Amino acid sequence: MPELPEEEILSRQLRSKISGREVLSSKVYDHKLVDIKNIGGRRVITVEHNSKMINIFLDDGNSISVHLRTTGRFLWRENAAKQKT
Repeated sequence: MPELPEEEILSRQLRSKISGREVLSSKVYDHKLVDIKNIGGRRVITVEHNSKMINIFLDDGNSISVHLRTTGRFLWRENAAKQKT
């Protein structure tokens, strides 16, 4: 289980990496979440953590909340076009 230092480190790393950046597109893979709108074109304002939740705040007032679960790992792809799916 991730502890407070790991959560803070991850939050800081994400903040420095994506704050001010534009979301190019988004895709929801879980059919239970179909009502979530595409956030493409939105800018990331900041990233914070609250316990095991990483909150990514967008310029339109919405946010993305991600639970770190028991592993504390957060995976993303730098450039999805370069990777095979």
